[in-house]
Amino acid sequence: MIFKLSANRAAIAVAGLFLLSYAYGHIKYSSSGIAIQYYDGENFELLVETSISKNIYLDSNGKPSQKTPPDHFSIKYSGFLVSATTEEVAIKISSDDGVRLWVNDMLIVNDWTAHALKSHINTIRLNKGKNKLQLEYFNRTGWAKLDLLWKKPNDRSFQRVPTRALRYE
Repeated sequence: MIFKLSANRAAIAVAGLFLLSYAYGHIKYSSSGIAIQYYDGENFELLVETSISKNIYLDSNGKPSQKTPPDHFSIKYSGFLVSATTEEVAIKISSDDGVRLWVNDMLIVNDWTAHALKSHINTIRLNKGKNKLQLEYFNRTGWAKLDLLWKKPNDRSFQRVPTRALRYE
């Protein structure tokens, strides 16, 4: 089906589509979610795949992506945590093996060792708007587990950081 559009309507339609999504390499996505880079090797030796995820969560006894090996892999998450207000937030990160977390270029968690499931809880100050987020993870062998949760001031318990609070641009 072919639609005839005036030049102005066509320009508006193209601009609207561009705002909704755009191409990054071979991936098309909107700005909600978090950018992921998957690597073969525990220390980011060989980039094998990139993607966008709706959250920071991994619970796998196999390959976390199509091109990642089931063991001896690493992952980088990068983007922003978005906050409606400036506030103190408790961050909980659970991992089975190594993890490093930076918020606004401040190292919050540095546990780059192979270990069983372990959690770290820290309180951080989020600024209103975008707060730079970088998370690195590796799995040596066996079960791969990673979960990023937060507890905002009025929350009773920790919750997975929602997609609407994650941006990759």
